[in-house]
Amino acid sequence: VKAPGTVIVSASSQVDNVGKIVTSELKKVDNSKLIYVNLSGYADFSLGGSVLLQTKNELLAEPLKEVSVHSFKAAFSFVQELVKEEKLLAVHDISQGGAIVSALEMAFVGDLGLTLNLRNFPSSASLFSEQAGVLMQVSDKVLEEITNRAQDKFLDLKVVGDIGGKAVNLVTPEFTHRIELEELRRVWMTP
Repeated sequence: VKAPGTVIVSASSQVDNVGKIVTSELKKVDNSKLIYVNLSGYADFSLGGSVLLQTKNELLAEPLKEVSVHSFKAAFSFVQELVKEEKLLAVHDISQGGAIVSALEMAFVGDLGLTLNLRNFPSSASLFSEQAGVLMQVSDKVLEEITNRAQDKFLDLKVVGDIGGKAVNLVTPEFTHRIELEELRRVWMTP
């Protein structure tokens, strides 16, 4: 494993059914959406301990917030319910690079483009927040049900993107920036 400057933690656990799994690559499903689920209990997209701050040599500039155990348990249980009910197409944690890095990893492996609506993030830097959270790909057919269930449980869930095509589109109120997936992959793989 090549992971300079990184701690790698592996874990195992008993599962009810090994057949009920969800992988991280985007699936080619028409009208599917990318959803962000906050597991931390904080809505401020803290950059404490993030790779972004590491690259700027500001690692200790902002403390890492503790996760709300109650919020984490509720949100994690919700994600597990959706896995058991086979409502998720893909899921990826955002703990290594934030939502933007996780979304790109999902796109690269699935060989599918996506459109990220950056209006759902308070700043471009917040896309690199590594506070506990996940990205989930869901079919448009179950989107309303999932968002309603999350609201009933007082969970922080946001629809942040659309899946499809062969490019990554970053959309803000001011502009849309389009980058071909192959170009991004080439840059990503360059040492």
